[in-house]
Formats: sequence, C-alpha cells, structure tokens
Amino acid sequence: MRECRRGPAGRIRSRRYHASLESFQISVETFKGVVPLSGFVDTQAAIDRVRELARSVAGVKSVENNLILK
Repeated sequence: MRECRRGPAGRIRSRRYHASLESFQISVETFKGVVPLSGFVDTQAAIDRVRELARSVAGVKSVENNLILK
C-alpha cells in the first residue's frame, strides 16, 4: 500500500480521501505527469472538485477527465 502513495497518483488519492470524495468510484492513475480520471460520481460539482484536486498536485502536467455522472 505504501508504494501507491508515492508520486502524483498517491497524492491525489490521499487528497481525495481528505476532501470527502472517497465514497465515489474513481480510478486515479498517472503516466509522465498525465492523470486520466475515470469512474462514477453523483454531481457535476464532484467532477469539478476531483479535477481541481488532481490539477493542484505537484508533478501533474495535465488531467484527462473521463468521470461520468451516475
């Protein structure tokens, strides 16, 4: 579990937990600073929040938002 906390993906997962977004089904991965987000959320506000949270992480160059409203 420690390994997944390293790098941008781990920091996004950690911030997602602290931002009360952990109940949503969201997949966070990274590759060369690109973060594709995928999964399901209940509101557009949640999509916006996750996108901004991902953008705020050091090392993230771009965010590909593929989140879907339930």
